[in-house]
Amino acid sequence: KKPAQPLAEGKDFSIETAGQNDFSQIHELLQSSGLSADGVDPQTGKYYMAAREPGAIMGVLGFEAYGTSALLRSLAVGPQFKKCGIAKELMEYVLHALHEQGFHEIYLLTNTAAKYLSRYGFVQIDRGQIPADILAESALGCTCPDSSTCMYLKL
Repeated sequence: KKPAQPLAEGKDFSIETAGQNDFSQIHELLQSSGLSADGVDPQTGKYYMAAREPGAIMGVLGFEAYGTSALLRSLAVGPQFKKCGIAKELMEYVLHALHEQGFHEIYLLTNTAAKYLSRYGFVQIDRGQIPADILAESALGCTCPDSSTCMYLKL
């Protein structure tokens, strides 16, 4: 099977901050990707989306802030846009934004993307190494199974 044609941010789509009206579509994308939408809202975190036009979300990635640490949440790309570079553009955009905003430690939990995320420097850690406040205050403490892979990146 041939890979899909790469798409370019700024030409084929833009990355923008998700607004209140985007969250029903974001929840649909997450659920269709097998991810939980629990706790995904503008009050708990900041979410970025790749979109061709308003209302046409191609992918999403968000984070929750905990001091100088951040928890990446909900990387998902619509099935018709897989292998087009959307996830790569979102990851690079958000990691750059986190660095610029002064975050030093990035955590995440994943069930399927550990190998992919290691490309960005994330390393596997034990769940107990994620700060207790992040697990307690985020939805991850109750929505991610114990079998999830925990990962860490030092910026």
